[in-house]
This record gives sequence, C-alpha cells and structure tokens, in this order.
Amino acid sequence: MANPVRWIYDQARNAYNRVRGRSSQTLSQTEMIDIRNEYGNKKADFAASMAVDLFDGNINIQQWTLQFRDELKRTYINQYMSGRGGVNNMTQADWGSIGGQLRNQYRYMNDFAAQIARGDLSAAQIEARMKLYFNSSTQAYERGQSASVGLSLPQYPGDGQTQCRTNCKCEWVHVEFDDRIESTWTLNPAEHCPDCVRNSQTWNPLVTPR
Repeated sequence: MANPVRWIYDQARNAYNRVRGRSSQTLSQTEMIDIRNEYGNKKADFAASMAVDLFDGNINIQQWTLQFRDELKRTYINQYMSGRGGVNNMTQADWGSIGGQLRNQYRYMNDFAAQIARGDLSAAQIEARMKLYFNSSTQAYERGQSASVGLSLPQYPGDGQTQCRTNCKCEWVHVEFDDRIESTWTLNPAEHCPDCVRNSQTWNPLVTPR
C-alpha cells in the first residue's frame, strides 16, 4: 500500500509541507493559491446538480436553502482553515470571523431564494449564481492567511468590494520583518478589474508596524 500524503503546517515559515513517507515538499505560495482557486471551482458540479434538482421539482426551496447553506458553510470553514494553518491554529476569534462572513452570505442567499420562489430565474441562472457564492470563499482563505500573521486588512480578494466581486483571483502576499509586515495586493494570471489594478498599486506594499 502506498504511503498516504499528509499535510503538516510549519508554524515558523507559515507554510505547508506535503509529506509522503520520508519525503517532504514545501508547498509554494503559488501552489496554495492554485489549491484555493481549484477548491472553489470544484463546487460547480454541486451547484449544477442542485439547480437541476430544484428546477425539476426534486427538492423544494426549503431543502435547496438548507443544503446550499450547509455546503457553503463547509466550503468557508475549509478555505479559512487552509489559510490559517489547520484546525489546531483556529481560535475563537477565527470561528467568529467565519460566522460573520457566512451571515453576510446567508443574507444575500435569502434574496436569492426569494427570486427563485417567484420564478424569476432559470436553472442556468441559478447555477451561475450559486457558483458566485462558492467563489466568494476566496475571501475566507485570504482572511485565514492574514490572521496567521496577526493581520486584519482593509479588503480581501473575493469579498465583493472590487468590480470583479467574487470572481477575484488576486492574493495578499505577506513578508515578515522584525519591526513590520509588508503586505502586497498581488495580481495573478487572469483578467483584472480596475479596482484590483488600483489595489495592486496602492498596497504595494501595505506596511503594518510590529
């Protein structure tokens, strides 16, 4: 039987090691961002299945809401914990942060459900809207990663404050020094809205004294 892969978080370096047997590989920031993005993308199948079931009458709006909320909650928790360094690093404040993010999403979801109940949306539109909610979990990863170095920042990729809203593929990159942390809003390969371009120029870097 092949050795299972384990992820071990290196507190000193704020990085994950992928361990298999006696070999260990440190995951780069680029790899972690790819994982962040791919995790949200993988929820597309769930969104498609749920949209079809709802539109075809296999589930009602109440069942759709509960299942959607549960899956979104799971997604946010996993994204945040991934950025934070795993469940062992989670504090009460971290759980509170996730709760606050989800409350905002649930509020939007209530309006979404009302539109569906009125018959305003097609199955394709429901699916597309659901994907946006899962994409918004990018902010949970970014908030978790910022919390891992003790930061609370004015804005996060995917939090809806930019014109690209939850489709944002940017990231915060943190560099620690003895007297400060330099945080840079970084553009990744993608089409970027004017807000993200401006953020990359304004916060290049954002300096937080220690």
